Amino acid sequence: MVTLNADPDYETQDSYSFTVTASDAAGNTSAPTTVTFSITNVDEVAPTITSSTTGNDLAENSGAGQTVYTIAAIANDGGTISSYAISGTDAGLLSVNASTGVVSLTADPDYETKNSYSFTVTASDAAGTSAATAVTFSITDVDDTAPVVSSFTLSDVALKAGDSATVTLVFTEEVSNFSSDEDITVANGTLGSMTSSDNITWTGTFTPTADTEDSSNILTLDGSYTDPAGNAGPAATTANYAVDTLSPGVPTVAVTSSTTNSTPDFSGTAEAGSTVTFLDDGTVLGQATADANGDYTFTPGTPMTVGTHAVTVWATDAAGNVSSVSSDTSLVIYASDITQYPSIPMIIFAKLQHQDYTAVAGDIVRAYVGNELRAKAIVQIDAGTGKPVVGLMVNVDPAVNADTVNGIWTGETLSNVFVESAAGAHHHFVVAGMRDST
Repeated sequence: MVTLNADPDYETQDSYSFTVTASDAAGNTSAPTTVTFSITNVDEVAPTITSSTTGNDLAENSGAGQTVYTIAAIANDGGTISSYAISGTDAGLLSVNASTGVVSLTADPDYETKNSYSFTVTASDAAGTSAATAVTFSITDVDDTAPVVSSFTLSDVALKAGDSATVTLVFTEEVSNFSSDEDITVANGTLGSMTSSDNITWTGTFTPTADTEDSSNILTLDGSYTDPAGNAGPAATTANYAVDTLSPGVPTVAVTSSTTNSTPDFSGTAEAGSTVTFLDDGTVLGQATADANGDYTFTPGTPMTVGTHAVTVWATDAAGNVSSVSSDTSLVIYASDITQYPSIPMIIFAKLQHQDYTAVAGDIVRAYVGNELRAKAIVQIDAGTGKPVVGLMVNVDPAVNADTVNGIWTGETLSNVFVESAAGAHHHFVVAGMRDST
């Protein structure tokens, strides 16, 4: 029996050769016979990983199931790789094909969620499993954040005739493919082309439409703008703004003329809630507010002077729009106090005639030379005729020559005679049948 003394080792010696002989008792020895035998190779060395320690970097949002690494290994000692495996920190986020060694990222890569991965790889054969090799790969950041509007405002949200407003639109980042002319819908006005020095903050001028009254308006930005990476932004709107460019109508005005009241009562109509401004010969006299029905009254706080006045009015509505100025309303104010002169008064008795009004006892008669009140008396009824008569003691200005030139009287004459009824109505009378008692 021939025995191999050592443990056979293929890698040390894979075959053996020797001769054998046989001898008998007589001492005879056979011819030698050569004998050989071999050592069968058995895989006794684990595989070695030969692939890199870095995987394939991926761009975020590039898709799920992408290959990030392929395990490569040598079996050693004549073995055959039977399987590949992964483990380590992020192995749960990956998958591996045990037969091919292809490693894939299960989810769609997202830089903001996770920007790098690490894991270990091994290969196995009949002799065992290789040492683990650490592998890493990264996710490349890609701009996937859409721009949004951080503010969208008008500098004035209550616009009247003649107003304009600056529109300011601010994005969270630089935008492209934006045009205010195409991307913004404008209500009751026009928006000039918006401009920007940085493509983030944009400004333009809004002008309201004339002769318009609408309290509910917004500017609307559509979602067609993008950032340089192509991310589209959402739509946005401004807060509400009101447009009132409709001027109020010209107010009406009425006043009793002529009158001896230096603070006469005015009345009329105007746009409800509007402020009516009164002017006396172009100078502001005061203001009144039209009620909910559009009616107003006004009494001057300062007495008006004796004489003829041209009164005009205009209206200003709540938005500040101003109407046109009314035509002149004539107001004549006569003196209520008799102008006294040092000369002896002239006493005149007269009958009173009026085409529409018959004076009655108790009416007050006032006689004027120009704007000066020269006489005042109470109407009486003549007992003989039943007609209204009056006796006037008229003050005479001695500085005026009482004379006749070419048959024309150049002295003083009564220019106006008014009869005031108990109700306060004034009637312009012709004084007939005057008789001077002096």
